[in-house]
Amino acid sequence: MDSCNIKVAIKVRPLNYKEQLDDRVYWKIESDSVIHIDQITKKKNGEQFFFDRVFCDKSTNYDVFDEIVRPIIDRGVQGFNGTVFAYGQTGSGKTFTMSGDQSNPGIIPLAINYMFNAMNNSTSREYLLRACYLEIYNEKVIDLLEKKSNKSQTKKIEIQKDGLHITPLKAVVCQNSQMVIDLMRIGEKNRSIGETDMNERSSRSHTIFRIILESRNIDDDCDGAYQQSVINLVDLAGSERSSQTQSSMERFKEGCKINSSLTTLGLVIQQLSECPDSSQHVNFRDSKLTRILQTSLGGNSLTAIICTVTLAVEDQTSNTLSFASRAKKIKNTAKVNENVTDETLLKRYRVQLYKLNKELEGIKQNQFENNEIKYKYQEEKRTNEELKERIMRLQNNMITSVHVDQPSNKKGYQRRRTWGGKLDNTFSSNSILETIEEDVNMHRPSVPSNFGNLNKEFKTPLESFEWDLIREENHSDVTESINNENTEHNFSPPSDIPFSVCETPKKVLRE
Repeated sequence: MDSCNIKVAIKVRPLNYKEQLDDRVYWKIESDSVIHIDQITKKKNGEQFFFDRVFCDKSTNYDVFDEIVRPIIDRGVQGFNGTVFAYGQTGSGKTFTMSGDQSNPGIIPLAINYMFNAMNNSTSREYLLRACYLEIYNEKVIDLLEKKSNKSQTKKIEIQKDGLHITPLKAVVCQNSQMVIDLMRIGEKNRSIGETDMNERSSRSHTIFRIILESRNIDDDCDGAYQQSVINLVDLAGSERSSQTQSSMERFKEGCKINSSLTTLGLVIQQLSECPDSSQHVNFRDSKLTRILQTSLGGNSLTAIICTVTLAVEDQTSNTLSFASRAKKIKNTAKVNENVTDETLLKRYRVQLYKLNKELEGIKQNQFENNEIKYKYQEEKRTNEELKERIMRLQNNMITSVHVDQPSNKKGYQRRRTWGGKLDNTFSSNSILETIEEDVNMHRPSVPSNFGNLNKEFKTPLESFEWDLIREENHSDVTESINNENTEHNFSPPSDIPFSVCETPKKVLRE
């Protein structure tokens, strides 16, 4: 269990062209503090704010990630919840800090790449990672990965004993960092942005990129303990004044909602800093933002706040520094999240893999025991291949280090295992069925176009999460499917299974 204060860092944005022409600087960096200075004498003229780290205008996003964010990601891979969010006035560089660009990647892509490297270097655990992307726009929670027709669906936010639940919320299983970054880009295109006098691409909503990570010890059986962690990477919309932004009526209404939620966040920070023992009521329910961040502020999470400022603005920078100083006093108590129930998706994957391997072994025994007609062998062989395809689909979505030692005498383990899970002994190259010559002249029914009918032939029926993976594969190959509409194995799921790609079970989204 880790008990520590929220880590607070200041990141200074370089002066833009207009600020350089005005030549007005109200603040000065001195070590890990920010000092208010007199414009003429350039000497201290006011309060001095101290923080865990202050990054000057020449610091890169990687500098911020390496010192502030990387320790949280390390603990997140070990089963701790983590939260990193950027706070500051509009135009101070929050979105650039979190998302970055091609030449200077932001906190989110750097964290994703680092997380996958850490998982691949772990020789004792296997992982299952899912990603969600949501925004809070005008006090409405919107799923940025969902279709437009489903975006208006009301989201339910609940705090229970086992953490935070947001339902319904689309969570996509990802096997590598590029898949996660592609999801982030999809969400960025759907995000609400607008133009103001202070920023051509001003964020008009708060966004939260959630990473749900489950892991297990490779040597444990299916009933062992599973670790779960949720990492929130938050880009807050900037505080603003209508007199400065010269906004339209629509932008004015958006700004009111943004300022209202940020005011509530400031109030919650103040209440927690003044009363760390939680003996007084804290207004978490006054906004969607503070409700979602509740467990990250004074709860079960390792949290860092990156406050972005510009030295050429006096009052707004002063407000940001005051907010950061109060947040620094908040203490969180984080612990490893373990679960031994059947709620984790990774455990459901493992149980399903065990059943599929048992069924595959049973088919192998039947082939040797029942020497009937060629047609039956061919049908069993076809089912055999379909079972192996289901097994590989599940294994390919679990992340296991390439450094895990494998038995050298098994040919099946010679393949590169960057993303696959650990195979059971029943599924190896030694248990592959003998090749059976197929009689091409023999009449047989074609493979059904509806894969749901085929489900009845399996002793182990397809679970909903397997249908989710099949839908994702079909969606990614949509161009090829259009060009090959009559492809023999272009299966479609039964209509009675609801559509929700890798939809997160209610009790899996936790912090």
